[in-house]
Amino acid sequence: MKGLLYSIAIMLDNIRRFFVSTLIKLVLIFLIVGIVHNCLKMSEVSTRYNGIYKNLEFIYESKMMNVYQTSDGEKTVVILAKFGTESPIIQYKNLIEDLKVNYKVVVVELFGYGFSMGTDVDRSNEQIAAEIKTALEQAGVGGPYVFLTHGLSDIYAMEIQQESPELVSGIISIDPVYPNEMKDDFMKKVWDDYIVNVRITSVVEFSGFARVASYIKEDLFNIDKMKQHPEIFTNSDINIYRQRIGSSYLTSTMVKEINAAPENLEKLEDYKYPDYLPTRQILTSYQVDKYKGYKNAGAKKDSEELSQELISNSSIQLVKKITANSTPEFSNPDELTQEIIYFLTSF
Repeated sequence: MKGLLYSIAIMLDNIRRFFVSTLIKLVLIFLIVGIVHNCLKMSEVSTRYNGIYKNLEFIYESKMMNVYQTSDGEKTVVILAKFGTESPIIQYKNLIEDLKVNYKVVVVELFGYGFSMGTDVDRSNEQIAAEIKTALEQAGVGGPYVFLTHGLSDIYAMEIQQESPELVSGIISIDPVYPNEMKDDFMKKVWDDYIVNVRITSVVEFSGFARVASYIKEDLFNIDKMKQHPEIFTNSDINIYRQRIGSSYLTSTMVKEINAAPENLEKLEDYKYPDYLPTRQILTSYQVDKYKGYKNAGAKKDSEELSQELISNSSIQLVKKITANSTPEFSNPDELTQEIIYFLTSF
């Protein structure tokens, strides 16, 4: 009996040693990857890519934002990327290439995005709108502008329209956020949960996991789709995109921005497009299905109902649906571009 107990004790001790040893190895791997990642990150910053995509403009003190622009065209389309986009210029290159044939296309990379610097300044609607206007002015891009927004960036176009209506000739919103949904306690909880998830996921920025994932699971960042279109996305583009993933994945500035989102939305919860302003809300099947799920779970309204509440003139303010996932610029760029061009030629 003693021999059996002794054997069990030895076995349990070996199991414990194995798990402790494995845990230590995993921690060491995590630390090594994190250290290498952050060394690469510093190297990328100090190397200072100076190609065509990088055109930094001073906004205040020593802080600079990146503004990319194509040659002049019939209208000036200003792209404001979806929250968390590591490289707006590369991610929306499909759209840029199609639109620049007839329009001047400008990509303003918010602080914390792409080649723009980070900032500790508050991320209120008013502050971000002021930064966008200053960046455009500093880059020599005059208005009026047609803002092409995606997700959270929609509220910054709304803010600019309220403050400086003469600067905005139209708004195209891809899967917009809805300020009016902040009147719904269920949707407030959805936002709270999302923000917690972003905070937790932002740890990945230090660990370097996102950089590694961009190589071993390319579909996570749509790199697989980029490679299917070498006529648009060059090898250099993909390398730049991977570097931006390494340097700009859920930056601290982005986390500050999403933390401020509920308050920013509440400030605009009664916003409606003015009746003279042409607008187009483009809803993906992903967004429509997601909001139907919210409504089935207890939300008061789905995405189509919330979209309609923003409209004050249905003859020039329309809602269109397309079949696509959360990144339509990759999953269905043709239909997305078609809807955008239809809108731009309508006024």
